[in-house]
Amino acid sequence: MNTATKYISTQENPTNDRKDSQKGGKPMPQLNKKPWSNSEVSFLTESYESGLPVAQIATELDRSERSISGKAHCLGLVHKTFTEQRYAANEDQYLKQYSLKKTAQVIANALGRSIGSVRQRANRLGIRFYTKEKNTQYQKNHMFFDQPSMENCYIAGLIASDGWIRPVSSDKPINQVGISVAKKDIAILKKLKKKVGYTGPIREYEVDGMPQAELRINGVPQWIEDLDEHWGIKPQKSLTISKPPNQLDRLNQLAYLVGLIEGDGSIRINNKTLEITYATGSKDFAYWIRDTWQELVEAVPGFAVYTKNRKNPAYYITLHGSNARKLCHLLMGTQVTRMNRKCDVSRLAISKFSLKN
Repeated sequence: MNTATKYISTQENPTNDRKDSQKGGKPMPQLNKKPWSNSEVSFLTESYESGLPVAQIATELDRSERSISGKAHCLGLVHKTFTEQRYAANEDQYLKQYSLKKTAQVIANALGRSIGSVRQRANRLGIRFYTKEKNTQYQKNHMFFDQPSMENCYIAGLIASDGWIRPVSSDKPINQVGISVAKKDIAILKKLKKKVGYTGPIREYEVDGMPQAELRINGVPQWIEDLDEHWGIKPQKSLTISKPPNQLDRLNQLAYLVGLIEGDGSIRINNKTLEITYATGSKDFAYWIRDTWQELVEAVPGFAVYTKNRKNPAYYITLHGSNARKLCHLLMGTQVTRMNRKCDVSRLAISKFSLKN
C-alpha cells in the first residue's frame, strides 16, 4: 500500500486514529482550503470595514473566524471597531498635558474612554500618570489657588520669587510646589502653612552655613495648573514666568507685588534715600513689572539689564525717593500676611520723611 492510500485509509478509519493517539502520535489534520471567490472577497471587504462582527461574517460565508481574520489581514483591511478606537491627535495632546496633573480615571472620563484604553495608550506614548494615592500623606487645600484673592496672590508672588514648581522627579510625578526662605523668616512659612491647610512639616537646613527653612508640598497638580492659569508661573519659572494672563484687580495686583518684592525684591536705604528694586531673569516679566509700577506711582522706574558673568541677562527695575515711598505706601496698605523685615525699612523711611515735612 502506497503512502497516499495509507493516509486515506487512516482518515477513513477512526479506530486507527484513536490507536495512534493512544500511542502518543497526532492525527494529521485534514487540509480543506476553499478558494475565495470575488463575491466573497467583496462581501468580506464591505462587512469587515463596516464593523460587522467577525463571527457573523464567518457564519455568512460558511468559514472559520480564523479564516476571515487571516484573509482580512492579507487584504490589508481594518475593522471599524479598531478605527473608532484610534486616538486623535488632540486626545494624545490631552494625555500628555494632563497626565501629571490628573488621575487616569479623570482623564478617561474627560475623553469618554475606558480607563484600560487610556492606560494602554499612555503606555504606548511613554506617559506616566499622577497617582493621587501616593500624595495623600499630608492634607492640603487643593483649590487654594482656584480663584485669585489677596491671600493667594501674595503667596503666588512668593512662589514666583522664592519658590519652585516641580511636576516630576526622577521620571516620577510628584507635583511639588515649594517655598524657601532664610530661617529668620520662618514665621512666614508657618503662616502660609496654615493658610493653605498643609499638615506636613517645615524643613530646616543650611546652605554654606546659612540657616534656611522651606515648605515642600507634594501632590498638588491643581495648584500647578492654577498658578500657570492665573499668574503665568510655570516650572523653571526664572526664565519662563510671564505677566498674569488675566488682569488682576488693583488689590490683588498689589498683594501679588508684595509677595514678589519680599522674595526677589529689595527695600533699603541707599545714600539716605529709600530705594525699592525688583530683579528677574524674564524680559517679558520685567517689562510687566516696570509698566505696573509706572501706572501705580505715575513715574517711570529705572530699568537696567546686567549681563556680566551671566549666562542669561538679569533685569532690574528700580524706584527712588518719593516714588519708592509712594509704592511702598500702596503695598503696605494691603491686608496680607507678610514679612516685617522689609516693611520696617519702608515704614521708617516714610515716617522720617513725614516728620521733615
